Amino acid sequence: MVPAANGSAFMEAGKIKVMAAVYGPRQRPASAGSTSSSSPVLLCDFKFAPFASPSRRGYLKDSSERAASLSLLRALEPAVRYEALPERSAVDVFVTVLEEDGVQASVASAITCASVALADAGIELYDLVIGCSAAFLPSSPDTPTNVLLDPTVVESTHPSCTGSLIMAAMPSLAEVAHFELDGSVSGEEVGESIDLALDACASLHGAVKAVIAGSGSGDTVS
Repeated sequence: MVPAANGSAFMEAGKIKVMAAVYGPRQRPASAGSTSSSSPVLLCDFKFAPFASPSRRGYLKDSSERAASLSLLRALEPAVRYEALPERSAVDVFVTVLEEDGVQASVASAITCASVALADAGIELYDLVIGCSAAFLPSSPDTPTNVLLDPTVVESTHPSCTGSLIMAAMPSLAEVAHFELDGSVSGEEVGESIDLALDACASLHGAVKAVIAGSGSGDTVS
Protein backbone atom coordinates (compact mmCIF):
# COMPACT_ATOMS: atom_id res chain seq x y z
CA MET A 1 0.00 0.00 0.00
CA VAL A 2 2.91 2.38 0.75
CA PRO A 3 5.85 1.44 -1.51
CA ALA A 4 8.40 3.49 0.44
CA ALA A 5 7.54 1.79 3.74
CA ASN A 6 9.01 -1.49 4.99
CA GLY A 7 5.46 -2.68 5.60
CA SER A 8 1.99 -1.25 5.14
CA ALA A 9 -1.69 -2.14 5.25
CA PHE A 10 -5.10 -0.67 4.43
CA MET A 11 -8.28 -1.59 6.26
CA GLU A 12 -11.95 -0.77 5.84
CA ALA A 13 -14.45 -1.48 8.63
CA GLY A 14 -17.87 -0.15 7.77
CA LYS A 15 -17.32 3.52 7.00
CA ILE A 16 -13.88 3.54 8.63
CA LYS A 17 -10.84 3.60 6.35
CA VAL A 18 -7.36 3.29 7.89
CA MET A 19 -3.86 3.26 6.40
CA ALA A 20 -0.80 2.07 8.37
CA ALA A 21 2.87 2.28 7.38
CA VAL A 22 5.86 0.82 9.22
CA TYR A 23 9.46 1.97 8.82
CA GLY A 24 12.41 0.13 10.31
CA PRO A 25 14.05 -1.22 12.20
CA ARG A 26 16.37 1.73 11.80
CA GLN A 27 18.72 3.71 14.00
CA ARG A 28 16.91 5.01 17.04
CA PRO A 29 16.60 8.80 17.15
CA ALA A 30 18.21 10.54 20.11
CA SER A 31 14.80 11.81 21.25
CA ALA A 32 13.46 8.25 21.69
CA GLY A 33 14.14 6.85 25.14
CA SER A 34 17.24 7.00 27.28
CA THR A 35 20.50 7.41 25.38
CA SER A 36 22.17 5.04 27.87
CA SER A 37 19.82 2.18 26.98
CA SER A 38 20.53 -0.10 24.04
CA SER A 39 17.00 -1.51 23.96
CA PRO A 40 15.02 -1.13 20.72
CA VAL A 41 11.85 0.96 20.84
CA LEU A 42 8.49 1.11 19.10
CA LEU A 43 7.27 4.58 18.12
CA CYS A 44 3.60 5.08 17.21
CA ASP A 45 1.90 8.03 15.54
CA PHE A 46 -1.89 8.22 15.09
CA LYS A 47 -3.54 10.95 13.03
CA PHE A 48 -6.95 11.68 11.59
CA ALA A 49 -6.73 13.07 8.07
CA PRO A 50 -8.13 16.62 7.92
CA PHE A 51 -10.99 15.31 5.74
CA ALA A 52 -11.70 12.21 7.86
CA SER A 53 -14.61 13.79 9.76
CA PRO A 54 -17.63 15.85 8.70
CA SER A 55 -16.06 18.78 10.57
CA ARG A 56 -12.58 19.41 9.18
CA ARG A 57 -9.71 18.62 11.56
CA GLY A 58 -6.51 20.60 11.94
CA TYR A 59 -3.07 19.42 10.84
CA LEU A 60 -1.66 19.60 14.37
CA LYS A 61 -2.45 16.73 16.74
CA ASP A 62 -5.26 17.30 19.19
CA SER A 63 -5.71 15.60 22.57
CA SER A 64 -7.73 12.67 21.13
CA GLU A 65 -4.99 11.91 18.60
CA ARG A 66 -2.26 12.05 21.23
CA ALA A 67 -4.29 9.69 23.42
CA ALA A 68 -4.88 7.38 20.44
CA SER A 69 -1.13 7.31 19.69
CA LEU A 70 -0.50 6.14 23.25
CA SER A 71 -3.29 3.53 23.02
CA LEU A 72 -1.78 2.23 19.79
CA LEU A 73 1.65 1.91 21.40
CA ARG A 74 0.32 0.14 24.50
CA ALA A 75 -1.68 -2.29 22.34
CA LEU A 76 1.20 -3.23 20.04
CA GLU A 77 4.10 -3.37 22.51
CA PRO A 78 3.17 -6.72 24.13
CA ALA A 79 3.21 -8.43 20.70
CA VAL A 80 6.65 -7.24 19.49
CA ARG A 81 9.63 -9.55 20.01
CA TYR A 82 12.09 -6.82 21.00
CA GLU A 83 14.88 -9.36 21.50
CA ALA A 84 14.79 -10.05 17.75
CA LEU A 85 15.41 -6.37 16.89
CA PRO A 86 18.89 -4.78 16.63
CA GLU A 87 20.17 -2.84 19.62
CA ARG A 88 19.51 0.91 19.64
CA SER A 89 16.97 0.54 16.85
CA ALA A 90 13.50 1.96 16.39
CA VAL A 91 10.43 0.79 14.53
CA ASP A 92 8.11 3.61 13.50
CA VAL A 93 4.38 2.99 13.04
CA PHE A 94 2.35 5.70 11.33
CA VAL A 95 -1.44 5.34 11.18
CA THR A 96 -3.72 7.69 9.29
CA VAL A 97 -7.49 7.45 9.54
CA LEU A 98 -8.81 8.50 6.14
CA GLU A 99 -12.45 8.27 7.20
CA GLU A 100 -13.72 7.85 10.75
CA ASP A 101 -16.97 6.68 12.28
CA GLY A 102 -16.36 7.16 15.98
CA VAL A 103 -13.05 7.66 17.76
CA GLN A 104 -13.08 4.37 19.69
CA ALA A 105 -13.92 2.26 16.62
CA SER A 106 -11.27 4.11 14.60
CA VAL A 107 -8.61 3.39 17.23
CA ALA A 108 -9.61 -0.29 17.32
CA SER A 109 -9.31 -0.53 13.53
CA ALA A 110 -5.98 1.29 13.68
CA ILE A 111 -4.62 -1.33 16.10
CA THR A 112 -5.55 -4.18 13.76
CA CYS A 113 -4.26 -2.38 10.67
CA ALA A 114 -0.95 -1.45 12.34
CA SER A 115 -0.46 -5.04 13.49
CA VAL A 116 -0.82 -6.26 9.90
CA ALA A 117 1.62 -3.59 8.72
CA LEU A 118 4.17 -4.77 11.31
CA ALA A 119 3.81 -8.33 10.04
CA ASP A 120 4.17 -7.10 6.46
CA ALA A 121 7.39 -5.32 7.48
CA GLY A 122 8.83 -8.60 8.79
CA ILE A 123 8.81 -7.50 12.42
CA GLU A 124 8.66 -10.63 14.58
CA LEU A 125 5.46 -10.76 16.65
CA TYR A 126 4.23 -13.18 19.29
CA ASP A 127 0.82 -12.83 17.68
CA LEU A 128 -1.22 -10.43 15.61
CA VAL A 129 -3.00 -7.81 17.70
CA ILE A 130 -6.70 -7.40 16.92
CA GLY A 131 -8.63 -4.35 18.10
CA CYS A 132 -12.29 -4.14 19.05
CA SER A 133 -14.48 -1.40 20.52
CA ALA A 134 -17.84 -1.37 22.27
CA ALA A 135 -20.41 1.07 23.60
CA PHE A 136 -22.92 0.60 26.43
CA LEU A 137 -26.29 1.83 25.27
CA PRO A 138 -29.73 1.03 26.75
CA SER A 139 -32.49 0.81 24.15
CA SER A 140 -34.80 2.63 26.59
CA PRO A 141 -34.56 4.00 30.14
CA ASP A 142 -36.29 0.90 31.55
CA THR A 143 -34.34 -1.80 29.69
CA PRO A 144 -30.95 -3.39 30.46
CA THR A 145 -27.89 -1.93 28.83
CA ASN A 146 -26.96 -3.36 25.44
CA VAL A 147 -23.31 -3.88 24.52
CA LEU A 148 -22.77 -2.70 20.95
CA LEU A 149 -19.58 -3.86 19.27
CA ASP A 150 -17.76 -1.45 16.93
CA PRO A 151 -20.23 1.38 17.57
CA THR A 152 -20.75 4.12 15.02
CA VAL A 153 -20.19 7.76 15.92
CA VAL A 154 -23.98 8.16 16.36
CA GLU A 155 -24.11 5.27 18.83
CA SER A 156 -20.95 6.15 20.78
CA THR A 157 -22.00 9.80 21.21
CA HIS A 158 -25.69 9.11 21.93
CA PRO A 159 -26.91 10.92 25.09
CA SER A 160 -27.93 7.60 26.68
CA CYS A 161 -24.53 5.98 26.12
CA THR A 162 -23.12 5.19 29.56
CA GLY A 163 -19.60 4.14 28.56
CA SER A 164 -17.25 2.75 25.95
CA LEU A 165 -14.26 0.45 25.73
CA ILE A 166 -11.33 -0.36 23.49
CA MET A 167 -9.76 -3.81 23.67
CA ALA A 168 -6.72 -5.24 21.90
CA ALA A 169 -6.26 -9.01 22.04
CA MET A 170 -3.75 -11.62 20.89
CA PRO A 171 -6.20 -14.46 20.17
CA SER A 172 -3.63 -17.20 19.49
CA LEU A 173 -2.22 -16.65 22.97
CA ALA A 174 -5.61 -16.00 24.59
CA GLU A 175 -4.22 -12.76 26.03
CA VAL A 176 -5.49 -9.21 26.27
CA ALA A 177 -2.79 -6.79 25.12
CA HIS A 178 -4.60 -3.57 26.07
CA PHE A 179 -7.89 -2.53 27.64
CA GLU A 180 -9.48 0.90 28.09
CA LEU A 181 -12.83 1.60 29.76
CA ASP A 182 -14.55 4.96 30.02
CA GLY A 183 -17.85 5.82 31.64
CA SER A 184 -20.05 4.38 34.36
CA VAL A 185 -20.86 0.69 33.79
CA SER A 186 -21.47 -2.28 36.04
CA GLY A 187 -19.11 -5.19 36.53
CA GLU A 188 -21.65 -7.48 34.84
CA GLU A 189 -21.75 -5.23 31.79
CA VAL A 190 -17.96 -5.10 31.64
CA GLY A 191 -17.75 -8.89 31.83
CA GLU A 192 -20.28 -9.28 29.03
CA SER A 193 -18.45 -6.75 26.85
CA ILE A 194 -15.09 -8.50 27.38
CA ASP A 195 -16.57 -11.86 26.31
CA LEU A 196 -18.16 -10.34 23.21
CA ALA A 197 -15.00 -8.42 22.29
CA LEU A 198 -12.78 -11.49 22.69
CA ASP A 199 -15.08 -13.50 20.42
CA ALA A 200 -15.04 -10.70 17.84
CA CYS A 201 -11.24 -10.45 17.99
CA ALA A 202 -10.89 -14.21 17.53
CA SER A 203 -13.18 -14.13 14.51
CA LEU A 204 -11.33 -11.24 12.87
CA HIS A 205 -7.97 -12.82 13.72
CA GLY A 206 -8.70 -15.74 11.41
CA ALA A 207 -9.70 -13.43 8.56
CA VAL A 208 -6.59 -11.28 8.97
CA LYS A 209 -4.29 -14.32 9.02
CA ALA A 210 -5.88 -15.51 5.77
CA VAL A 211 -5.26 -12.13 4.14
CA ILE A 212 -1.62 -12.08 5.24
CA ALA A 213 -1.14 -15.61 3.91
CA GLY A 214 -2.55 -14.53 0.54
CA SER A 215 -1.14 -10.99 0.51
CA GLY A 216 0.53 -11.57 -2.83
CA SER A 217 -2.85 -12.12 -4.48
CA GLY A 218 -4.45 -8.85 -3.35
CA ASP A 219 -6.85 -10.40 -0.83
CA THR A 220 -8.92 -8.16 1.40
CA VAL A 221 -10.71 -8.58 4.70
CA SER A 222 -14.49 -8.55 4.28
